[in-house]
Formats: sequence, C-alpha cells, structure tokens
Amino acid sequence: MPRHCWPEVQWGRRALLSVALPGQRSLPWRCLTFNAPNNERNQKTGTMSLRNTLLSTLAVVSTAAIAQPTLNAGNNLPSAGDVFVTSTGTYPTEGSVGAAQTFGFWMLQQTGNRNFSFLSPSVSSTVVTGANLLSTDGGSDTLFWRGTATGLELLADKSGIGNVVYTDPIQELVYPLTYQTTWSDALVASYSVSGFPVQRTGNLTGVADSYGLLELPSVGINNVLRVRVRKEITDVSAFITVNRISETYYYFVDTVPHPVLKLQLDTAITGGGNPAVTKAAVWMYGAGFANIGELDMDDIRFTAYPNPASGPVNLSIADTDVAVRGLELLDATGRVMMQQPLMARQATELPGAFSTAGLAPGVYHVRLIGERSVLGTQRLVVQ
Repeated sequence: MPRHCWPEVQWGRRALLSVALPGQRSLPWRCLTFNAPNNERNQKTGTMSLRNTLLSTLAVVSTAAIAQPTLNAGNNLPSAGDVFVTSTGTYPTEGSVGAAQTFGFWMLQQTGNRNFSFLSPSVSSTVVTGANLLSTDGGSDTLFWRGTATGLELLADKSGIGNVVYTDPIQELVYPLTYQTTWSDALVASYSVSGFPVQRTGNLTGVADSYGLLELPSVGINNVLRVRVRKEITDVSAFITVNRISETYYYFVDTVPHPVLKLQLDTAITGGGNPAVTKAAVWMYGAGFANIGELDMDDIRFTAYPNPASGPVNLSIADTDVAVRGLELLDATGRVMMQQPLMARQATELPGAFSTAGLAPGVYHVRLIGERSVLGTQRLVVQ
C-alpha cells in the first residue's frame, strides 16, 4: 500500500486524491468524481463504499513493503518535558491480528481533545519510590512510571478512587518489543477509599499481535506495531468486591515515544452486578470526521516534498480560494519548531519553502495557516 491521506469528499462531487510513495512527491489527481446508488448514500454505507473506491484506486498505483518495527527504550520511552497533543473519540473495531495488516481508522469521529504530559516525579507531592517518570492528562489521573532498558513499569496510580501504590508493579511494556513478543506479570497493590482499606490483586498479559499500515483521519502511517495489554484485576474491601478487566490496544511507531493510537476498553463488575463498560479512542495527528455530510470541499490541498526530507522542502499548493498566510512545522509532541510567512492564493509551486537542516530525525507536521485558521496539515519525515 502507498502512504496516503484520505481526501474529504462527498458523493457526486469532484475531489483531489493525493498518493505519496516513499521518498517521492505526492501528485494530486483531479479526475475523480464519486457517485453511488441512492441506497448507498446514507452515512454508514456511503462512507464505506467511498473508502472502497479510494482503496481500489490506490491499489493500482504502487505497493510498498511494510517492515516489522522494534520498540526499545531509546525510541519508545518518553522524556520529562514531552507533551503529546491528541484527539479523543468514539471506539472503533480493533482490527485484525497478523503480519502486514491495514488498520482502517480513517473514519474516527472526534469528540474532544487531550494533552498527555510527561514530567519528573519530583513535581508531585506524592513520593513513589523508584519512579523516574510521571504522566498526566491534565485531569484527575496521574501515573508514576519506572522506565528502564528492559521495559516500562507502572508503580502507582493517583486517580479518583485513591492513591493506588503497587507493591508488585505492573510490567506495562517490555523491551525489546517486536511482532509476536509476549509477556505476563502479576500485580499487587493496596489503597484506601474513604478510610477503608482495599487490596488489589491481578495479572497482566501482553502481546505484540500485529503490524502494518495505520490509517488515521489525517495521515496514513506505515510500520505500525499493535500491542495488546490485558489486565484482570480484583479489588477487595470489607464491604464489596470489584472485578475489573482492562483491554488496551497500543499502536506504536519506532519514531514517536507515545502511541499514535490508543484504544481503551474497560469493564467493571461491582458486587456481582451488571457490567459497566467504558470505551475510548485517543489518537495523534489531527481531528477525525464528524460525518460524511459535514466534510468541506474547500479545505486547502498541498504537498510537502521530498518526503522523507533531509534539507530543503518544496510545497505544491493546489487551487484554492483561501489565502495562505504562513506555515508552521510541529514535532511529534505538538511543539512548534518553525514559523514563517507565506503568500499564496492560487495553485503554486514554492521550491525551498523551508529547510529541515538542524532538525532531529523523526516525524513532523507541516501546517499551513490562513487568516484565521489552520488550512491543512501534512506529515513529514525528517531523516
């Protein structure tokens, strides 16, 4: 499969389709008009039929090999000071198990935003022995981690139910981690709720069960490793027992120390009652769709090339009635690394629009800015 980003289209309307082969410029095509029978123009069926039309078109262009990524402490552990900007939304089907999969999450629907920050544990008044990293989503949850060359352990969870300190920490990830790596771990913790002690026991099983191409709403990313982590937990107090099952699907690349997509499915059964289920999807690199009828055909289309880049980067801007006033270059954590003015109001080529010289290798995003809003974003790999 070629790397690509899905165009925003509606049935019966002409649209641009951009296809990017590794290391090459993506070329916009203007000759595609999407039509469907009336019974396929509803939101669900029309959307899937549209995706199949696009996939059929992409399939005849090129096929790129998908490699197995390997995660280790050098490419997967966050550092204190890292901030990752994400979108949140509805929970999709997790996808298939196996090699060279296509994880089709291009239709994710955004419902909100969350920023995940990693800090030194010293910023917290809570002292957790052995922790060398703290993560927070800016809300009620704060997690204390120990990251080493052999993996990532969860030592404590400061959440709404109390300060859960693990006397037997949870081995959340192991390193090195590649396709078909498996591990398991026991967990033991104690905490209190309203002054009453609670004992927690359980076990974790983990497996890197698949890898392949990940389709997000704004980008397609090759060489993504999916890691499934399942925790079975029992919390026992003098008054009640709560059984919890947590299923987490992490989708990692070996260039970003944070999952580019995380699917979370939690089930809790209190005192033998009915299960309470919560689901969430969290992803990087742009918002998802609201629905197919709300997509705007007037958003700007542009290409940054060569991609990957190791020096000057050119911009190819398609026809637009919207004035382009500037560009920004963001790193994987969402930090703005570069800003500069631009002036464009029609289809144009801008050779050497900016340079990646001096930037660390990794994944970046080029963002074009209009008079009052962001007009478009493209993923750029810097070598």
